Amino acid sequence: MHRFFVNPSAIKESIFVSEDPDLCHQLFRVLKIRPGEHVTFCDNTETEYEVMVTAINKSHGEGNVTKKCKKT
Repeated sequence: MHRFFVNPSAIKESIFVSEDPDLCHQLFRVLKIRPGEHVTFCDNTETEYEVMVTAINKSHGEGNVTKKCKKT
């Protein structure tokens, strides 16, 4: 599974939203991630989130957090 570092503000409660064009391009165009696939995001608080992508295009991505793990 692919891992990406994101700003903690991209994940609120159990929803992931990104309008970072570089990240969305990498997910959508390069890796060909599509709705229903899972991606792991890490933030600067040592928390890892498994996210099921619900919408993705070259400039916007959304998903639901399916698993949250705090690294110690």
